[in-house]
Amino acid sequence: MGYYQFARTSIFSESRTADGVTALNRYLKEITTLHKPDTSLPSADWARYRLAQLYAHQGAQQQFNELVKARDKHEEETLNEAWQSLLSMR
Repeated sequence: MGYYQFARTSIFSESRTADGVTALNRYLKEITTLHKPDTSLPSADWARYRLAQLYAHQGAQQQFNELVKARDKHEEETLNEAWQSLLSMR
């Protein structure tokens, strides 16, 4: 499950963002097929947030907007704050 970490590194290094998108899509596919959620892994919500970051960096406005519309209000305050920060930069 190194896909998430690879994508996160793509975000912070601002390099290989297309590979980061591919990695996160694989990650999302794999974690949604787990029979029992693994709480030691980043959640699908965090993965979708990271994916939005990559799309924003790439200028992929349509994909970014789709993730923004599909996002849920999260109980996790850190994730809510991260989304607000990302949206305020747009």
